[in-house]
Amino acid sequence: MNLKYPYLTEIYNKKTDEKFVCLIQSVSKNYVSYYYLDKLKAMDRERFIRLAENWWKNEPMLPISIYYQNIFDQFDYCKYHLSNNDYSILQGFEGIKLKNLSEKRIKRKILHLD
Repeated sequence: MNLKYPYLTEIYNKKTDEKFVCLIQSVSKNYVSYYYLDKLKAMDRERFIRLAENWWKNEPMLPISIYYQNIFDQFDYCKYHLSNNDYSILQGFEGIKLKNLSEKRIKRKILHLD
């Protein structure tokens, strides 16, 4: 893996027996969401890398699509998902586990009427 792009990941797909490079958006309890770089249109590659580098420097603990919100939707055509049982990470960034994101929780008060 090229250290020039520390935010990229090499994944092995157990079902198709193939390796590929991607940018992991997030990892949930059941699956991983990622942007498959080989599926990026040539005209989008430079912008994708520029945005990814900016995200990595500023807020790498937040999923890239949340960091950019609607701006990153333009790359949804190369976004894929794999079941957690169907892949293994060979090298690179392991992604952001959604369960580790902090959540604001509202405490509910129980009101007793006597």
